[in-house]
Amino acid sequence: MKRRSNLIVCFIFVLLALLAAPGGEVRALELTPALKAVIEAAKTEGSLNLSYPQSVVGGTSGVRQIETQMNATFGTNIRINFAPAQSLERQAQQLILEHSAGQKAHTDAYIARPSSLMQPVERSVFAEIDWHALLPDRIRPQFVESQGRLLRLGVTFPVIVYNTQRAPMVPKTLEDMLRPEWKGKFAAQVVAAGFEILAADGVWGREKTLGFVRRLSEQAGGLIRCGAEVERVAPGEYAALAMDCIAGNTISWQERGAPVDYVIPGDAAELHYYYLTIPKTASYPNAAKLFAVFMLTEPGQKLNWDTWKIDLDGLPGSKMETQILKLKSQGTMFTEVTMDWWLKHPEVPEVLPQLIKILAKN
Repeated sequence: MKRRSNLIVCFIFVLLALLAAPGGEVRALELTPALKAVIEAAKTEGSLNLSYPQSVVGGTSGVRQIETQMNATFGTNIRINFAPAQSLERQAQQLILEHSAGQKAHTDAYIARPSSLMQPVERSVFAEIDWHALLPDRIRPQFVESQGRLLRLGVTFPVIVYNTQRAPMVPKTLEDMLRPEWKGKFAAQVVAAGFEILAADGVWGREKTLGFVRRLSEQAGGLIRCGAEVERVAPGEYAALAMDCIAGNTISWQERGAPVDYVIPGDAAELHYYYLTIPKTASYPNAAKLFAVFMLTEPGQKLNWDTWKIDLDGLPGSKMETQILKLKSQGTMFTEVTMDWWLKHPEVPEVLPQLIKILAKN
């Protein structure tokens, strides 16, 4: 009996060691016939072309981590060729032109939010893929949209970023930014990301949103972009930014010790999803599928969080889900901006150029 117990203990230790070893994740995955076929096809391809802005999944440094961990996970030796992109919007237009001309896509996988995806989706640029068949334990049906063309990668929310040492008050809503004490002390966001969602029927509506942005523009002390320009709030050049596209930018600065914090405005709480897609004219479509599947595994989601502070709610251990559930329990009502939501609100993209023009004028 004692010998049998010792054998069982030894077996458990060996099993744990195998799962913890390089490539151990592939043993933990359910290797369905569909996933096995993709792995073998990707081995034959041997390469993967990726392009996205440096702010997405850690850019160049993140790609090298993806390459190492993805190959360890699937037992492949795929080389990732990475070219930084200027913007998601320009990439969308390039993908449309490439698709129309029958040319190979400049990237084998495209990561974007609904605003950038709408036109490529309408023009059938992306391949339809049975994502659930590849990773059924983690890719749930609700993660897949547009008949398999889009796979959810992560979720975030627009936030008001403020300097904890310079802010005259802690704002709770967007309306707070119109208070006299904020006059000239904060920056508005140049591309109005997040504000266009407010113009949707059933949210604020078009007229209320246009009127608010006019007043906000007159109140603001300048215009800056999302992302890296949070660095202008950290040293106090501006006391706040209304709004930054991704909460993760602030979290990254907090980890460096900067005196910044963020709030999700109670009158404009939104959840923004990012998606992975595979162009029909991808050069290495099977390697691209492996990349997408890897990003939904546990190590892929951890890397997602570590590099740009985004992960997917609905997956075990999601840090974003913890924050979202806490806010919902406190009464926060989110507008969930999925691709399906975006397609049901054609009034949203129509008003965005007007919002940008108002901000630029003032």
